[in-house]
Amino acid sequence: MRLTDWIFAFVHGLRYESHKAEKEELEFLEPFSKEQMLTPPCQIEAIQFSQPYRLVLLFFFDKQKQDLLIHISQEKWSHRDSTTKKLISKNSTLRINREDLEKIIERCRNYPEKLIYGIDFIKNLCCICFTRDPRQKGSPFPWAFNYITDPQKTAEMIFHLNLDQASTYFTS
Repeated sequence: MRLTDWIFAFVHGLRYESHKAEKEELEFLEPFSKEQMLTPPCQIEAIQFSQPYRLVLLFFFDKQKQDLLIHISQEKWSHRDSTTKKLISKNSTLRINREDLEKIIERCRNYPEKLIYGIDFIKNLCCICFTRDPRQKGSPFPWAFNYITDPQKTAEMIFHLNLDQASTYFTS
């Protein structure tokens, strides 16, 4: 499956799961519910880094732009600075803090290989980072959900794990 198609299906899967959640559950996602539910309109920058491999999905929420514009690029970690500059410039109306974006991308680089994904967000930006290509089977772990390649199933898993984490943060 082409990466563009996978991302498109993933976004729809996550949105579908978020619409099934109860109002009380969604309150746990505040103040970043828009970012965590990938509320339209959002534009996606998919960046593939190598050594270490990371697929970084950056979701920008610019109301002036069309929903589900997907741009895919391959970058080197050594060019993070120019990548960040391009992203800030391309999304200048959102006024995203450059340092915040740099930190998010750096955290993606430093995620341990044993993690399947990481999620991070700031106002008008959600970042979901995969340590492996989510379209391919293969994981160092034997658990079934680590072998999910279907975008809908991956979206369901991420949404529910994120919701569970957010709810325990507020209830503990």
